Amino acid sequence: MHNKSVALYLEYVKYMIMELIVLPFGVLLWYLAYEAKPQRKDEVGSIWEEEQIVKRIKLSNLINEINN
Repeated sequence: MHNKSVALYLEYVKYMIMELIVLPFGVLLWYLAYEAKPQRKDEVGSIWEEEQIVKRIKLSNLINEINN
């Protein structure tokens, strides 16, 4: 009985150590892989950026007209 409980405890410790080593390593690899992805400019994003630029220019022109 005593040997069996010691063996179970050692298995538990082994898995805990493995989790403490493997999980942070896996998170680090995921982070590096996520950061390495190229950022692609899709058409929707480009259209949204253009619309925002046009809105900012219109707002800037309106403010300039009011101040002059």
